[in-house]
Amino acid sequence: MNSSLIEVESQLLELAQSFANTTTPKSSRAWQGANVIITDKPIEPTPPEPSSGGPRVVVSIYHLELSWLFEQLRDAYYSHIDHASKIEFYGRLANAANRFLRSWEKEENVRLLLLAVLHEAFTMLREMKEDSFEFLMVAVGKTIADDFIERNSERGFFDIKGTIRFFANKGLEISNNLK
Repeated sequence: MNSSLIEVESQLLELAQSFANTTTPKSSRAWQGANVIITDKPIEPTPPEPSSGGPRVVVSIYHLELSWLFEQLRDAYYSHIDHASKIEFYGRLANAANRFLRSWEKEENVRLLLLAVLHEAFTMLREMKEDSFEFLMVAVGKTIADDFIERNSERGFFDIKGTIRFFANKGLEISNNLK
């Protein structure tokens, strides 16, 4: 196994453990990069450039906390993603955030949102270790390979119960009523 991937796993576990703190860190600015925008307000629809398809947008009251996590994951995976795979990597993180936000019926929960995204990061790490991380060589518009893969509980963030079980198996007990 690649020793730098072991270091990434260690960093991901530290991030998961840090969410047990009473305060979640925040970025000084909202994330914008790799065709992903994280914001606290819906973006006015604008005509996308013909070839771009527009960005993948995550709207959350916890946009600065989520942006902080994206920055941490960018730093952890720096040597494992490149110009071709970064659209998939960040797109999958955004997809996980949006799946959580669509499925969570209660008031937004910052720790569970971050854990859902972190769960997806762990899944991509496993795929990188197994040499099965898939991405499109050319991401036409905002399309990524993850958009074509059927979701199940064995592949990244599927639902919060699965994420709580995932982290429990890593020795982290997560209460689903955290605020």
